[in-house]
Amino acid sequence: MLDIKIVDFKRKNDFRQSGDFVAEPDKKIATILLTWDPWRGDEEYTLLHELLHVVVYDYDKYGEELILKNFPESGLEHDMYMEKLEELVHYLTRTFWGEVIDKIYGR
Repeated sequence: MLDIKIVDFKRKNDFRQSGDFVAEPDKKIATILLTWDPWRGDEEYTLLHELLHVVVYDYDKYGEELILKNFPESGLEHDMYMEKLEELVHYLTRTFWGEVIDKIYGR
């Protein structure tokens, strides 16, 4: 089951966050969280981005568990993994978003 909730993100240092997700694989439930106060004007893109995080979640958790067996969560290796994961999801989002725009405009 997939759910979407509009939330008020409270982050350190006034960091503005547009989206996030929470997964419960045992229950086969995922919730996409979107900010109640969008500022970028790309809510559809953010929704797709978070949906793709849900799609790669099993791969994400598997990779992260392998990293954490050998390195601390606060270490450089874990940070690098998280950065590469985010780059992958951004790339997939841009790829799929381009496909959506092309279909809308008949390209």
